[in-house]
Amino acid sequence: MAAAVPMAIGMGSMSYMQARSQNRAIGKSMRSARTGALVRLDSLMDQRDVTEDQLTDQAEVDQWKVYQQSLQVGGTARANAAARGTTTSMEGSGKRVLTQSFIDRFINAGLINRSMINTITRLNSDYMAGAIETQSSYNAQIASLQSQMTNPFMAGVMGGISGYSTGLNIQTQQAQLDAIA
Repeated sequence: MAAAVPMAIGMGSMSYMQARSQNRAIGKSMRSARTGALVRLDSLMDQRDVTEDQLTDQAEVDQWKVYQQSLQVGGTARANAAARGTTTSMEGSGKRVLTQSFIDRFINAGLINRSMINTITRLNSDYMAGAIETQSSYNAQIASLQSQMTNPFMAGVMGGISGYSTGLNIQTQQAQLDAIA
C-alpha cells in the first residue's frame, strides 16, 4: 500500500496536467480556425466588392459608348440631310434612322444594365456559396477539435486509479520477491 498511494498521486497529477495542456492546445487550434474562417470570409467579400466595382465601371463605359454611337449616327444622318439640301428637321429616312438610333440606344443600355445585374447576382451567389462552405468547414473543424478535449478532473481521477493499480502491482510483486528470498 506504501507504493500505491504515491503512484496514484503522481499518475493522477500527470494525467490532469496532460489533459489541461491538451485542452489549451485545442483551444489555440479553435481560435486559429476561427481566425482562418474570418480571413477567408473577408477575402471573399473583398473579391466580390472589387469585381462588382469593376463591373459597374465597365457598364458605365459601355453606356457612354452606346450614347456616343447614338450621337454619331444622329450627326451622320443630319449631315447627310444637309448635304442633300433638306432641312435638319429630319423627315423620311433620316427621321427613321434617328428614331431607330434612339431606340437602339435605350435597348442597348437596358441590355448592358441587365447583364451587369445578372453578373452581380452571380457574384453574390458565389460569395454566399463560399461563405456557407467556409462556415461548414469551420463548424467541422470545431466539432473535431471539441471531440478531442478531455475533462482534466476525470483524466486526473483515471490517472490516479491507474497509478494506484500500478502501485499495488509493484507492491504485490515486491512482496512475492521478499517471500522467495
